[in-house]
Amino acid sequence: MHIHGLEDELFFVIEGDYELIVGGKTQRLGPGDVAVARRTIPHSYRNVSSAYGRLLVTLIPAGFENFFRELHESASSGVSELELIAGLADRYKLQIMPESAQ
Repeated sequence: MHIHGLEDELFFVIEGDYELIVGGKTQRLGPGDVAVARRTIPHSYRNVSSAYGRLLVTLIPAGFENFFRELHESASSGVSELELIAGLADRYKLQIMPESAQ
């Protein structure tokens, strides 16, 4: 579960079956389905089928792609991925919710 402070997140399912939770409401999505998680609303998603899944995810407005670029560039630093994400989260107004809040 996470919150984007600046971006709305759009999900388009290409393959697989997904569970999307937005603001405490659960949706099941399959190929061709589209859903939106608005900024500041807690959300999460996961592939719930045993098959491979593919999503097209768009974040609006642009800019959050730099989060992934920085994460990738720092991957060989020896720091764990969770620590890297935590270090970038404030800069990109991303809040990771504790598991107890999910």
